[in-house]
Amino acid sequence: MSADRNSLPLIHRGVGDLEPAAQAAEHAVRVWGLDGSVDLVRLSMNAVFRCGDVIVRVGRPTDAAALTLLPELLREIGISVPGSVGLDPVRVGTLTVSAQRFEASSGRAVDWRTVGVMLRRLHDRLDPSALPGAIPLADPRLIPWWDFPMLIKSVEQSPLIGVREWAALSAVVEQNASWGDLILGDQRVCHGDLQPGNVIQTAQGPVLLDWDLLGLAPVSWDHGPLLGQAIGPWPVEASVYAAFAEGYGRDLSADPSALTFARLRDLAATLMRVKAAMERPALADEARLRLEYWVEGSAGRTWTPQ
Repeated sequence: MSADRNSLPLIHRGVGDLEPAAQAAEHAVRVWGLDGSVDLVRLSMNAVFRCGDVIVRVGRPTDAAALTLLPELLREIGISVPGSVGLDPVRVGTLTVSAQRFEASSGRAVDWRTVGVMLRRLHDRLDPSALPGAIPLADPRLIPWWDFPMLIKSVEQSPLIGVREWAALSAVVEQNASWGDLILGDQRVCHGDLQPGNVIQTAQGPVLLDWDLLGLAPVSWDHGPLLGQAIGPWPVEASVYAAFAEGYGRDLSADPSALTFARLRDLAATLMRVKAAMERPALADEARLRLEYWVEGSAGRTWTPQ
């Protein structure tokens, strides 16, 4: 596999300001001939809009061809992803706009056992050497928000970071400094961000969303995010991971690498929230809550996912 293939994820740069993204979405909707208003769903690394029964995603993908190829390959191995609407991605300046079917929630709890079954299929059946070259496979060590020395430095001027906070955060980074070596063991194709926010329970069953961090890593990389939310400060019951592990056929709740990835993912979520609060003061309370967890060793209340 070439060095550039095993590098950055499909999405590694944020979409930027909302206004240009919204304009790009409106343009694509006109090109596609869709009717109806274009309403913002969320703004994160991508800007996600809805136009009737179509989800419109605006972002900066490494290769736009992957937006069409990857869902087809996933469906072939029995993984439920958002349905296709047969619309080709539209390029607007430096932005790419893609479309997928809107998947309505059934309002029922997610069937995490089935999610575990699907993730096992991903790990066992998707051969990285057989993937089209347009589909990037990330090296997690190159994902910007896992560059912890850089992240800590980026928040050192935050008014929320005092001596205690700095010491606590630095200690976690130092204690888990070997995480990059753990990534190199028995690598499989991984989703990269499996957690409750990226699964929706439809009337037909669970659908896995947001494949932007597809990469090569040990299976514990994919267990880590959900495990961290189930045992950590998030509003997720421990039974969620237990059901997932049952479907997957393997429980990694005591696996050192899965626990390391879980802990560092929570650290990344903390640092990213502190960084965001430097520009958006309304986020300071949540950032302060997350920092307290590392300083005190426990959370005063559960973290807010968004």
